[in-house]
Amino acid sequence: MALNSVKLDFSQMKYSSFVNHNAVYKSLKNASSFEKLNKNELNKLDENLKPKELDEKVKEAQKELQTIYFRDPITHNLVQSALSEESLEILKENFGSQDFYQRKDKSYILSGQSEKFVSAWYGDIAYQRGYLKADSNNDGFMEKSELDETRSGFNAGGYMTYNGDKILSFDHTFTESYIEIGSFYTSKADGLPANFKVVQKTLYNEGKFTSPTLALELDKTIKNDKNLDGIVEYGEALSYSERVQDAKDGAEEHFTRVGGDPFANAKTIIDFLMEELENLDLINKLKQEGIEGLNKEELEKLKSNFPELFDTNGSFKQEEFDKFFEDFKDKFLEKSASFLGIDKSELEKKDFQGLVSVVKDIALNLSQNTKFSLSVEA
Repeated sequence: MALNSVKLDFSQMKYSSFVNHNAVYKSLKNASSFEKLNKNELNKLDENLKPKELDEKVKEAQKELQTIYFRDPITHNLVQSALSEESLEILKENFGSQDFYQRKDKSYILSGQSEKFVSAWYGDIAYQRGYLKADSNNDGFMEKSELDETRSGFNAGGYMTYNGDKILSFDHTFTESYIEIGSFYTSKADGLPANFKVVQKTLYNEGKFTSPTLALELDKTIKNDKNLDGIVEYGEALSYSERVQDAKDGAEEHFTRVGGDPFANAKTIIDFLMEELENLDLINKLKQEGIEGLNKEELEKLKSNFPELFDTNGSFKQEEFDKFFEDFKDKFLEKSASFLGIDKSELEKKDFQGLVSVVKDIALNLSQNTKFSLSVEA
């Protein structure tokens, strides 16, 4: 049976949702821990600031937006972006106009809570959703093929009742998020490979999940985060009619898909990072507190996972560990830089413990991208 060959009758369908408050995107608010800029610091930034020349396609796409500057939540380097007047007013009303340092060219340098809020959402889009890495030619304008490389997809699923080709009801009971737009992913509904662009064919074709520039997506995200809590919920991201369309497309795709390609997906960088999370905690504790700081369970785990750190008598080899830690740290920086889509040298400037904390947050967000709100029997 070919994909999209099934046509269902939704005329009698009753729709309900238990997932409107499920998170589909989360900002990197734990990463944006920098201090508020004082007047002297803002003046110095202003004096030394050299605006980036934008690609013509970016200029055209962002012509209605106002240029802003803030610090990157991971590198702490100053970022040039843009927001609409509507989003700027939202920030001023909720965080205060004192957070906005206006330059002679009418652009703004953000500080305080406004900077932290904007920077945290920038971090989500740039790194968790992967816009920076997906922008393969680094021109700031995201072609459709590049947007398909981002992890911007989200989806809701659940259960339905039907009679023949008539769908009588559809209940959304779980959400999936941070799905790579142009990829196959394992559907939580049936455990089989699903093509995201087919599962979400209508909303995908309408460009609901992405924007052609990072600034436009940042602007949209801030508007969607209605209560400014650093979370975009399913019910905030989609209108009622869009949620119903999600259900219809999901039902049609489910009826159409037969079997699926039982291929084994190669491990992604997130898989490797997730495998290392517990090891990171263990190695960091060992580095900070020494072998005496490990409890019995941690010591056994260290011996099991890293036997090369012990001699034949079971004694810990401190000198070997010092070399091991530097190699372990270097490999982690390489993997993190590859995943985030930034140069490794940027991460080498950052406090390692802080970087570990940020990357762990991202890895956990992406690995726990499915949230069930109601358990139902098949």
